Amino acid sequence: MPKEGALAWLDCWAVSNGVQNRELAHQWINFTLEPWVSELLTERQGLANTIVQDTRSVAEDKIIWLERVEDNQRRTDYWENIL
Repeated sequence: MPKEGALAWLDCWAVSNGVQNRELAHQWINFTLEPWVSELLTERQGLANTIVQDTRSVAEDKIIWLERVEDNQRRTDYWENIL
């Protein structure tokens, strides 16, 4: 990890209390955990996963570089206003 830090993303699924179709919710979660779905997300979007091993090297065309923030304080103020 670079000394500047790094971003991370985590997708999680949960079944809420009072869900109308619990079985369908479980089917959706199971679908998203299928190895071919993880492989597809890795191939198309460069996402890491714990189900299918990605043997490719990181492709430069799959990396999204963020632009430098012009005014860190302004960004912090906006973020704190949201919270």
